[in-house]
Amino acid sequence: MWVTDPGRGALSNNILASSPHHPFWTRITQSLIPWDYNWFFPYVTISYASGQWFVSGIWQEYHSLLPPVSKNPEIEHRQYRLMMDDRDGADLSTYFTQERGGTWINWDNYLFLVIGDHLFLFFMILTAGLASTTWCCLRVQRRLRNSKASGYSRLGSTMRV
Repeated sequence: MWVTDPGRGALSNNILASSPHHPFWTRITQSLIPWDYNWFFPYVTISYASGQWFVSGIWQEYHSLLPPVSKNPEIEHRQYRLMMDDRDGADLSTYFTQERGGTWINWDNYLFLVIGDHLFLFFMILTAGLASTTWCCLRVQRRLRNSKASGYSRLGSTMRV
């Protein structure tokens, strides 16, 4: 059994191969329904339901359940990763390459790309937002504490002199 690994931390689900009736396929097909969650982001939903994160997760589950090879050398159900590194500067003599298709392009892909291209700006905005939210919450809490501690309450505007 082998799967392709584009070198980005998750296995690829575009090319998979094995001998017939490999136990990994049973694990894959039995895990499709339990892994089918609807996340807010479409890309995350696709990746975890049947995409590369799904295949990577099942790969790890499958290998964690296998006995060590030294205990049972005649049974070999291990899998192998075939590198398909398409990053800049990668070896050009690989067997497979990949191109980004349009089937996974959603609004969240553009959001993730923009955030990835401007990480410093994103973290600066995030830090400023968290700091201002914390500051506002502390001010409201201080006002509430001060108004209760004084023992006095404000007079309503309907009171006449």
